[in-house]
Amino acid sequence: MKNKLLLLLLLLSAWGARAQTTLVQESFETNGEGVRYVSNAFDGRTNAASVAGAFPYFTRALTNPLVNPLNTAYVSFGSNAYPVTIGNVTGSIFWAAEAVESTATNPAATDRPAGVVTLNAINASNYSGLTMTVALADARGPSSPIITQGGTNPQNEANDFIRLQYSTDGGATYITIGQFLGNN
Repeated sequence: MKNKLLLLLLLLSAWGARAQTTLVQESFETNGEGVRYVSNAFDGRTNAASVAGAFPYFTRALTNPLVNPLNTAYVSFGSNAYPVTIGNVTGSIFWAAEAVESTATNPAATDRPAGVVTLNAINASNYSGLTMTVALADARGPSSPIITQGGTNPQNEANDFIRLQYSTDGGATYITIGQFLGNN
């Protein structure tokens, strides 16, 4: 009797379990620009010594710690004396940004475009309970050894944000499902 009860319990628990289906997974390990996603990547770094915040870029990082591709003697996260390595990266490629200064409400001539990566559309019409997982890191967070601008650790400014959005109408409108906002 105990064996039948145990078997019934196992069958019921297996019946209630549902398999998950991955609709899309993007690691950016290979360059999928124009094929799996589109972006407005740009790189304003020069071959000069990198100073935190001096050179704007929004690009796939091909090294960790991130180095200036025009002068690999200079790191872009941290300093040469204290390079910052992003930990727990799945794979070796990730998106990196510095000095991306755009504003939608009051644009100035010096603004650079907000960094945007848009994955290809998927058909999720037959699915429910969708989830999105995104790995993010802040190379200049509170534990960063880099001190800049007024002697404080640089953080996200009040108008800095990262938004996770989706569209159900081909990109005419977007719905924000998560966001990270600066607080300095």
